[in-house]
Amino acid sequence: MSSVTPREGFRWKEGYVVGLKARIVVAVGLLWALVLVGCGTVFQGVKQGVVVNSEPSGARVFVDGNEVGRTPAVVFLRRKTDHRVDLRLDGYRDHAFTFRSAPTTWVMVANVIAFATIFPFVVDGLNGAWNSFDEEVVKVTLDPLQKR
Repeated sequence: MSSVTPREGFRWKEGYVVGLKARIVVAVGLLWALVLVGCGTVFQGVKQGVVVNSEPSGARVFVDGNEVGRTPAVVFLRRKTDHRVDLRLDGYRDHAFTFRSAPTTWVMVANVIAFATIFPFVVDGLNGAWNSFDEEVVKVTLDPLQKR
């Protein structure tokens, strides 16, 4: 293997030379990739799993009007917005509640420490990855319908 002079660039393998320009382009590309992704997107993702239980079990679970399963259920909700959940079971009163989405402090602090730019805030803010729900596990006791 022959020696490589600084003008030839850096030799990874025999016959493959990477010049200074190519290394700069790769470094800038990797830096932009890191800057354009926020900590919330990387570590939390844009969805959060929440557990919905009912007593008695077997209630139909509706999220924002769409049936997603029966209790007990793990439901994956987009962090960006609040979600209304309805539980319905024959012979029992329907029960509704809301999972509230709110910004998570640690994600904002991590974005400042790790990147110190506005881009991660924009990314995490737009896709909702910096939010979390106020509760992760809900257990509801359904009230039986009163017979007349």
